[in-house]
Amino acid sequence: MFRVAIVGRPNVGKSSLFNRIIGQRKAIVEDVPGVTRDRIVSTAEWRGVKFEVVDTGGYITGDEDKFAPYIRKQVEKELELSDLFIFVVDGKQGLTPLDKEIANILHRTEKPVIVAVNKIDDTEKEKLAYEFYELGFENIISISTIQKLGLAELLDKVVEYIPEYEKEIQEEEEKEEKRDYIKVAIVGKPNAGKSSLINALLNEERVLV
Repeated sequence: MFRVAIVGRPNVGKSSLFNRIIGQRKAIVEDVPGVTRDRIVSTAEWRGVKFEVVDTGGYITGDEDKFAPYIRKQVEKELELSDLFIFVVDGKQGLTPLDKEIANILHRTEKPVIVAVNKIDDTEKEKLAYEFYELGFENIISISTIQKLGLAELLDKVVEYIPEYEKEIQEEEEKEEKRDYIKVAIVGKPNAGKSSLINALLNEERVLV
C-alpha cells in the first residue's frame, strides 16, 4: 500500500495532522516537544483511495535529548519505507535552520514531498507560507490542523501521487471478501519488556527501547 510519512522538527503539529488524516485521536498531542518518539502507522482513506500514513517523532540534530539519536533512527528508517513525505513546518514561527536541514535530507531521497505550512489560521496569514518556497519544493500548502483549513487540498495532492494501478488493486480488493482479524494489545508495568516484545514480533525497531 502507498505509504505517506509525516515528518518535521518537534512541535510543528505532525501528530495533530496525523489524527486529522485518519479521523481519530491515535497519536498523543501535547504542546511540548518530544511527546512522539515511536512511529505510529495507520490506514487512511480519501476520496475512495486508501493509503498508509505514518506519524514520526520530531527530527533534531543535536544529542541534548537522550532520545534524539533513537528518534532520528526511526525517522531515517521511514525515509526508506515511505513513498511520499508530508513535511510539516510552523508558519507562525517561520523558516528555521533545522527546517532547511530536514529539507536537504528529503531532497536526497528523490521522493515526492508536500510541504504543509501549519498554523495558518486565516487568509491574512497566507503570506507567511511564501518564505518556505526557499526549501526548493514545488508543493507548498497552507493548513491549520486546529481550524481544519487546507486539509482537503493537502489530501487531494497526496492522492494525485498514488499510482493508478494501485487504485485499481484497491478496488479489486474491496470486491473480495473481507478477512477477519483480531487486535492485540501488549500491556504491563513499566520496564517489563513490552517494547522489546513488539520489536521482536515485528522483526524491526518499531518502538524505542
